[in-house]
Amino acid sequence: MSDKKKYASFQTCHRYFQEWVADGVFQEDLLTLTEELEEAGLLQLHESFLEGCFVPAKKGAIVSA
Repeated sequence: MSDKKKYASFQTCHRYFQEWVADGVFQEDLLTLTEELEEAGLLQLHESFLEGCFVPAKKGAIVSA
């Protein structure tokens, strides 16, 4: 089976994603996942952080080694 028949169009997938975000589905699932991982001893939120920094590459920039 080809990927085109296996998956919905990207527009359909994006629409579902937007609906799930608006309905709070991802937030609820993330909270459930973190609670279960903490209870299992696999996650210590007091030792965790998220990095929110993003630096886009400039066209023609020098590549660093």
